Amino acid sequence: MCSDKISPVLAVSLTIISLNVCAAQTSCTTNGWFGPNCQYQCHCAGSAPCDKVDGSCSSGCHQDWFGPACQYARMSFNTSSGREPWLTDNDDTTCNTGNTQSVTVTLDTPIPLTWVRLVVRDAVHLDQIQLNYQLSGSSTPLACLDVRKAKVDNLTLEIECSTTESVSGATLSGSGITGLCSLYISGGRNVALKQTTRQSSRYSAEGPDIYYSRNAVDGVLPRDTRYSAWSTCTHTEYPSTTPGWWTLTFSQAVDVTRFLIYNRLDCNRQCRDRLINFTLTAQSEPSIASSYSYTDPGGPGQDIYTVVPSPRISFPISLLHFVTADSTNILSLCEVFVFGETNCPTGKFGLRCEGQCNCAGQRSCFVHSGRCPSGCATGYTGKDCSECQPGLYGDGCEQSCSATCGADNSCARNNGACSKGCDPGYLGVTCEIQCPTGRYGIGCSEPCSSNCRGSDNACDHVDGACINGCEDGYQGDKCGIGSDHCAGDQNSCHHVNGTCDLGCDPGYQGSSCTKVCPRGRYGLGCTQTCSVQCAGPENLCHYVDGSCYFGCEQDEESSICRNAALTRDESDEAGVKTWAVVATVVAVVALIAFAVAVGILIRRTHKVSKNESSTSADQRNNGEVETASLGDGSRHKPVHQSMDENERPSHYYESRESNPADAHLYNVCSDHYDRPQNLMKESGAYENHHLSGNDKDSNQGNKETKQDPAAKKTIGVALYNNIKDKP
Repeated sequence: MCSDKISPVLAVSLTIISLNVCAAQTSCTTNGWFGPNCQYQCHCAGSAPCDKVDGSCSSGCHQDWFGPACQYARMSFNTSSGREPWLTDNDDTTCNTGNTQSVTVTLDTPIPLTWVRLVVRDAVHLDQIQLNYQLSGSSTPLACLDVRKAKVDNLTLEIECSTTESVSGATLSGSGITGLCSLYISGGRNVALKQTTRQSSRYSAEGPDIYYSRNAVDGVLPRDTRYSAWSTCTHTEYPSTTPGWWTLTFSQAVDVTRFLIYNRLDCNRQCRDRLINFTLTAQSEPSIASSYSYTDPGGPGQDIYTVVPSPRISFPISLLHFVTADSTNILSLCEVFVFGETNCPTGKFGLRCEGQCNCAGQRSCFVHSGRCPSGCATGYTGKDCSECQPGLYGDGCEQSCSATCGADNSCARNNGACSKGCDPGYLGVTCEIQCPTGRYGIGCSEPCSSNCRGSDNACDHVDGACINGCEDGYQGDKCGIGSDHCAGDQNSCHHVNGTCDLGCDPGYQGSSCTKVCPRGRYGLGCTQTCSVQCAGPENLCHYVDGSCYFGCEQDEESSICRNAALTRDESDEAGVKTWAVVATVVAVVALIAFAVAVGILIRRTHKVSKNESSTSADQRNNGEVETASLGDGSRHKPVHQSMDENERPSHYYESRESNPADAHLYNVCSDHYDRPQNLMKESGAYENHHLSGNDKDSNQGNKETKQDPAAKKTIGVALYNNIKDKP
C-alpha cells in the first residue's frame, strides 16, 4: 500500500507501522477516491465525483453499488416469475402496482447472506414485509435467525440476516409487498483496496517501473492491452526456479464472504492459464492461528475467478496468500477483490471502526452504518444515534436542559443533570429547586441578612435582596447599611434608601445619620457652635450637648460650661470618686518626683565605671518603651520617655471601637497635657486643688511633671479616663 518492498517475515508486524505512515496523509485530491490517503473508491452514478471526506454521492450510487458512501456491492438477481420489472430496474420510484404479496428472487452467484435493504412507497409498508431465504440446492424457505431491523428513513428499512451457508435466493412476503419498490442484497464491500502487498519477485525485462505487487489492489480493472497490464497487473520474475507468490496484509482484520481474482486479458491463452491450480490461503491473526485454504480445481484459465467459501470463514482474516502452480513459476494478478466487512470490536462501526455505537441497552449497531436496531440510547438521536445537541437531553433528545443550569445551560444528555452546577439561587440535580427561605446565592450557601424585615429574614433566592424591606435603622438591597442615630424611638429610616425619616439625633448629620458634628459644632442638625469660653484647644465641646471638654476659661459659670469635665447625668457621688482619682494621681506624681531627685543625688555621690554607668543610664532613660492602657482594655501607640518637650506627641490614639469621637478626645488629652499651665487645671482636678488652698504649689507641681514624661503620661491617661465616657 504505502511501500512495495517489505520482508515477508515482517508483513503482519509492520501493518500498524504502515497505518501510521499513511494516516499522516489525511487529505485526498485524486479524482474517484476519498478518505485518508485516498483509501476508498467512489462509486457514484455517471462516474460523478464523491465527497472527499465521507464518499457520499450527490448524484446517487452506481447501479452496482449501494449503502453508506456507495461502498457495498449490489448482488444481481432475477425474479422467479419475471413479472416484477419494478424490482430490477434500479429505480426506487417505480413500485409494485398489482396485488402481488409474495416475491422470490434468485441470485446470480450464491453467497452467504449478511444484510438487505428494502425501499417502499408508503411508510406503513415497512413493518408488513417478512424475509426468508433458500440455501443453495434447496427451494425450502428458511426464516432468518436473530433478525435485526433498523430504519434508514421513513421509506427505507435495513434487515440484518446473517447465514453461514451460501444462499441462492430470497422470498419477500406480506401485505407490505403491495408497496415494495426496490430490493438490495449486500455482497459486502471491497476491503482489499490499497492494503499492504508483496510478491516473491518482479519481472522487469520489459521496463524498470512495471508489474508492482500493489497493482493488484489499486482498484483499476485490467484491459486487453499489453501496456495496460504493465501498470495494472503483477508479474513475478521469469525464469525462476521457485513458484511465484503474492501476499496481502490487512490493516484491520476482516470478515470475508467471497473473493474475486481478475486474470490478464492482454495476451493469449498462455497468460490466462498461468492461474490454473493456484492456491489461495487466508490466515487469521497469529493469536488465533486459524486458516482457510482454496485450490483451483483446474480446467481452462478464467478471466475472473470467484471463490465463495461455504460454509463461510468463521474467523477474521489478517493475511491472504497466493501461490502459482504453473510450470513457469510465474504468478500474474491484475486485481484482487476481497468482499466482506471490517471486524470491528463490539460497540464500534465504520470503514475503519472509527464510529461509536450508541444503542439502547448497550447493544451493538450495524457495522456498515452505525444504525441501532434497538433504537438510540437515552441522550442520542438520528439515524446514526449521534449525541444530543447542547441544551437537549433524554430519549430522542426531546427534552431541554433546565434554564438554571450553570454556565452555558448544558446538562448530561442522559438524565438532564446540570454538569456545570446551578445558577445562583438553585439546587438539585437539574437545578430546578429554589433555595430554601433564608438562603441565597451559589449552592444556596449564603444566609439572608439578619436585618431583613420579618421573622424569617426572607430574601431573594438569587441575589439576597430583602423581600420585605429592612428592619428599622437599616438600608440597602441586603439591609447591610444601618444607623443607630435616626431620630425617633425606633431609629426609623426609609426601607429602600436608608434616609432617616425623622431626621437625626442631636450631634449627628447626613442622610443616614452616621456622621458626628464637625469640630466646634454640636446639637440638633449640628447648628450650634461650641462656647468661646470652653477651655482648651479650639474651644472644643461635645458634639451632642455642647459640654466643654476641659471646663470653662476664667472660671465661667455659664450653663454650657457647668460640670463639663463630668459625664452627663453622673451623681455627686461619681464626682467625688473622680476627684479621689485625681488626688491619687497627684500623690503618684509627687512620689515620682521624689524618686527622680534621689536618683540624681545618688549618681553624683557614687561613681561607677564609665561603661556600666552609661549602659544603666541608657536603659533607664533612653531605651525603654511603654504602652499606656486606656482603662478599658484598649491600647494606644508607645510613649517614648526621651521625647523632646517641643516635639508633637507621636502616640496619638488610632483605634477605638466604641465612639467615632473617642479617638479625637484622647488625642486632645494627649496633646494638651504637655502644657504646664493646663496640666492640673484641665485635668478636672484644678478646681479642687485651688479651693483647698494648695494653689501655691501648683507651679512647682507643673514644673516637676513637665520634667518627668512618665508622670505626664500618667496624668494624661487619668485625664482621658475621667472624661472619656462623656458623650
